[in-house]
Amino acid sequence: MGGALWGSLRGVRAWHLGLLFMVPAALAAGSCALESFEKVDDAPETPTCGHALAPSPPAVTNAGGDEEFVVALKTMRLQNNVPGADAGPLGLDLDRFCTCATEGPSCIAPMGQPDGGSCDGVEGRDHASDLLFDRLAAALSKPDMGAFYTEFATKGVWSVLFRVRGYNGQPNDDEVRLDWYVSGGFGAQPLWDGSDAWPIAAKSLQAGTMDLEQPRYFDAKAYVTDGVLVASLPEGAVELGGGLTNIELRLTTGTLMGRVVKGADGRYSLLDSLIAMRIKIEDVFVMISRFRDEEGNAFCTSDLLWTEIIKRNICLAPDIQAGAPEPNKPCNAVSFSMGFDAYPAQLGPVVPDKGLAMGCPPETDPINDSCEPKDAGVP
Repeated sequence: MGGALWGSLRGVRAWHLGLLFMVPAALAAGSCALESFEKVDDAPETPTCGHALAPSPPAVTNAGGDEEFVVALKTMRLQNNVPGADAGPLGLDLDRFCTCATEGPSCIAPMGQPDGGSCDGVEGRDHASDLLFDRLAAALSKPDMGAFYTEFATKGVWSVLFRVRGYNGQPNDDEVRLDWYVSGGFGAQPLWDGSDAWPIAAKSLQAGTMDLEQPRYFDAKAYVTDGVLVASLPEGAVELGGGLTNIELRLTTGTLMGRVVKGADGRYSLLDSLIAMRIKIEDVFVMISRFRDEEGNAFCTSDLLWTEIIKRNICLAPDIQAGAPEPNKPCNAVSFSMGFDAYPAQLGPVVPDKGLAMGCPPETDPINDSCEPKDAGVP
């Protein structure tokens, strides 16, 4: 960005600059479509780039089991260039295309996207959000966004809980169930010894219920292969919070995997874990609408940066399909990945969803904007 433009942005809140950089960052990684990290047995017969896929289901059948455990996310990693949970590269080859390496894109990139903007990472990994968080971290002067939100998760301000049922306790199990719950906070410093009962946000449950047995996000046919839990999910959610700041991520079509580790006390953890999913472009607008900075301020479309810079870059960002690859169709989502470690916990009471004070009037609320050609702000 040229010096003149930088000069024109002086005085703008740092978090505005963070939003300025959030989606253009997505142009540097990920491929243009995505087929959920569904549990697929067959990789391409002649892989050309060593496609990064999750383990296939185990050879065992009807393993059976009645073990159950619950874990809560404690540490997370959002950027490849920082140490932390999931020591390996972030992302999976969600669309089975090694875009730019040996193959073309799996969807049509937005017109005006820079050459190479939708290129995949190593082994075809789709992880456009990596650079997104790199640039947001730079703009907010927080080099490690994962560490920033990890601090608040460790203190009990927020977490994501996973319940595994029907597990046989062995390295290989052909069918277990995974349930995914969002927690808006423990309310105190957790002990992290397996006794913490985390309150569960009602939004984690099927609409109209307050029943933990009816989670909104789940995979009834997850499995464990060589000690690695693998689950395919049509949707999921993560709410990162700390102080007055808040980011809500609505995720779609992807996978969760993690190494199942049994401690000396008999309790299970999920370590070196990974979530690889997508964010639909319309949910990027939702994310910005619900974003609050460290002072609790919202971001509105009336901001001088919105139409020509921020919205333009949002609409240039998609690198992948929200569903199966369609090379002849426009990309309509941004690939996302997060590494994490989760430790023994308990499901607590269901609590009503926390209301979020109105940030912008309807006419300037980003949730009411879109990338439709008539008003996308993209030539």
